[in-house]
Amino acid sequence: MVEKSNFSKTIKGLYSQSFVTVVMGILGLLSFSIMSRLLTKTEFGYYATIISVVMIFRSLAEAGIGSSIVQHKDNSVDFVNTAYSLSLIVGGIATFVVITFSRFFSDVIADRSIQIPLILISLTLVPYSLNSVYSSLLLKDLHFLKIGIFQIVAFLVSNVIAIIMAVMDYGLLSIVIGNILYILFQNIIFRFFSPIKPFFSISKQCTLDILNFGGWLTASRLIGAIYSQIDKILMAKLLSIADLGNFYRTRGFIEDINGRLGGVFDTTLFPILSRIQDDKNAIQRAYKKSVDLGSIFFSMLFLLFFFNARLIILCFLGDKWLDQITLFRILTLSMLFYFLTRFADCFIRSLAYVKFGFYIQLLSCCLLMLSVFYAVSYGALGVAVAVVAVNLLSSIIKAKYICSKIGISFFSLCKYSLRGVAYAIPLVIMGIIFIINYDESNTQSIIFLCCFIAVSIVLFICCPKIIGETYANQIYPHLKFMISKICRSL
Repeated sequence: MVEKSNFSKTIKGLYSQSFVTVVMGILGLLSFSIMSRLLTKTEFGYYATIISVVMIFRSLAEAGIGSSIVQHKDNSVDFVNTAYSLSLIVGGIATFVVITFSRFFSDVIADRSIQIPLILISLTLVPYSLNSVYSSLLLKDLHFLKIGIFQIVAFLVSNVIAIIMAVMDYGLLSIVIGNILYILFQNIIFRFFSPIKPFFSISKQCTLDILNFGGWLTASRLIGAIYSQIDKILMAKLLSIADLGNFYRTRGFIEDINGRLGGVFDTTLFPILSRIQDDKNAIQRAYKKSVDLGSIFFSMLFLLFFFNARLIILCFLGDKWLDQITLFRILTLSMLFYFLTRFADCFIRSLAYVKFGFYIQLLSCCLLMLSVFYAVSYGALGVAVAVVAVNLLSSIIKAKYICSKIGISFFSLCKYSLRGVAYAIPLVIMGIIFIINYDESNTQSIIFLCCFIAVSIVLFICCPKIIGETYANQIYPHLKFMISKICRSL
């Protein structure tokens, strides 16, 4: 009964997160498409350098404190107040460091033109840190939909303002202001609707509890942030700002899609796994089901993006980005194994294996730095190959570690997940034939996309057992019920 209850909560959370992800995805793609046409590649390059610095300090400002609220079994008033207070302190220190060294960061990474935007966006470090506390309080009580709605409202308002500023020719400043407003609006909404209104108060014991979990998670996330941004930082100096703009916008589009879909599983699983962290059998079942579903949906995502690269770029980035098709396809390879990394990170946090998380992030960061230094001589394509290769290695190591800790054979897990992607064979054949013989005309691309979607729908609706065991037994019955209900209403 407990397992059934946990799975029911997971399914309910997946539905809520899926709804939020679809809405945010539509809004995000619309905003992405508009801004890609309004701003230049150089402006996106400068924004990439700014956000590279800020994301590193945001990982420090968040400090794993919000995650400690979700992972901690019992959250007293003292614990929440301490988490809130530490967030204020760490966020304030991070802001001070960025502002103080803004000229140094600007000169080292790009040039002095990014100093003012960097100072402006650094002012979001405190509210960003507090947002983690507020959202974690809601997440602890499984308020998935409520969190999503708040994020949608903040995203919609901030991006409308950013687009208006871009139309008025504010350039780089428009996308910077949009990012700032998104964080501030979230902070206002989260604070207003937070189930607890924390205040500044620090407990020594609670601080030790948070640091014991959050300290290693902070170190891990700090290194992880450097890992995710180091390719951009190095490219800004070793190539050109325009080349970085090409790479950042193309990779950013793929990472955004990866992150949104991965977030559906991650946000849902984290609080539930934290509740069952002492039940080894439940953890094993959860990991197998997660990997099974992840392999299905992310392989589908990869096929959709890889074989429809030209049409996707034309629709969402614009024709001036069509020279990035090869780069786009290389970067989509990360979708094939992204779920392994995302789920492993989720289990690492939920089961408090944060010390290992730090070491693997440090290893990945070092490998990526070395790879990028070597690959940058081959341009953006070389960097893309290096990023994908290191990501793959990191994913395998993380997944193998989780398997060893919870008592699952890594090779049996691989076989289990590969059985779930057998449905992709007809789609792969279709895609190869299309690329070899067509892949040029807009009309041909649209026809192929329609055929691709039609075949995918037939497979998922009519052949559930081919898709995978977890999908056929757990997801498909709910989907079938919803389709029947819609058909009856019509």
